[in-house]
Amino acid sequence: MRFDTIILTLLPALAAADFHIDKLSNTAISSGSSQTKWTSTVACPSNYWNCKCLTQSDRTGKVEGSLGDDVFAVRNLCGMKKLNFYKTGSNYQMYEDGGNGKVIGNCYRNDGDVGKQCGITGGNSIVTQGYVCYSYVCN
Repeated sequence: MRFDTIILTLLPALAAADFHIDKLSNTAISSGSSQTKWTSTVACPSNYWNCKCLTQSDRTGKVEGSLGDDVFAVRNLCGMKKLNFYKTGSNYQMYEDGGNGKVIGNCYRNDGDVGKQCGITGGNSIVTQGYVCYSYVCN
């Protein structure tokens, strides 16, 4: 088997989505009939992209910053201490904090996440913006 054939055989495994970074619009009823609204940004492994991760911090990476920022970070996702993200056009390149400076993944706009709704205590959350990231981080 030729080397290039081996590489082409491995590409689909390397291209599998690794995790999602989503911006959520949250609404909850506070005392009486008033509503409290806020946004949050979370990172979830692709194989655990569900309401528990999106709204209950189950296996969630903590996002520092927000989608749309030129630079943001994610802490404690899939055992990684900190990942740094830098905007390149409409996408992001990912680096390991304190690593060797090489790109370890890329994130692309993912409108397929938009519209997903999750119930929260006294209200709901809806995904308003999403990115899907390809790397080895959560594999």
